[in-house]
Amino acid sequence: MAGLKKIAPLGSNKPRSPGSTVQPPPPGPRPLPDLGRPTQAPQGPMHLRLGQKRVTGTGGPGQHPADFDGSQPEWAWYVASAKYHKDPRDPRQPPYLGGALWQFQVAENPAAPRLPGGSVSDFVYLTPGGGAIIVRIEGTYFHLEQGGGQAARDLYLIAHAGTAIDRVVRINDTQFMADVSGATAIRLLADVLANRAPVGQAAGGTVLPPRYADFEMGLNA
Repeated sequence: MAGLKKIAPLGSNKPRSPGSTVQPPPPGPRPLPDLGRPTQAPQGPMHLRLGQKRVTGTGGPGQHPADFDGSQPEWAWYVASAKYHKDPRDPRQPPYLGGALWQFQVAENPAAPRLPGGSVSDFVYLTPGGGAIIVRIEGTYFHLEQGGGQAARDLYLIAHAGTAIDRVVRINDTQFMADVSGATAIRLLADVLANRAPVGQAAGGTVLPPRYADFEMGLNA
């Protein structure tokens, strides 16, 4: 009819030509990776922390300040001490010396700190009886993985720390560093000060592989 466009013919019902189809590869072993290339950095979901919910509003210690003269485990214990004693009110404000009833990094012998016979006590807490409780924070790498020489030095410093009426407590950082909120460190400190301290994992030989929380991102281990 006039005025109507011509309708295109329908396609053929015949099978498609074999030359126009993509043939699958023949079965066989997959090619080996190029072992000459350097190993790439891990990018899996665990390494990238995919699927983990960030903990917010916990009031935890967070990442230690740049001018804090100590390790991340010592910072977590420092904040726990400040919160337990409510002194200082803001533990992130320098100087990081402690409070009225507790002190951080007290030199046993100021003339020769960090040397045998002149060590630095990590944390010192005053007690009503006149003595002190000395808490040593022992990290897995710097204490347990350094061989017998470091273990002997630790025992020497423990034996010569403080006075005869002082008590030395060894705390392994794996006992509280998996909790990003810092609540575990506070409970452990309360047990130490109440003389309910359990046997340290380092002293009791029950240390497990370390599980450290990400205090910068606010993620539990």
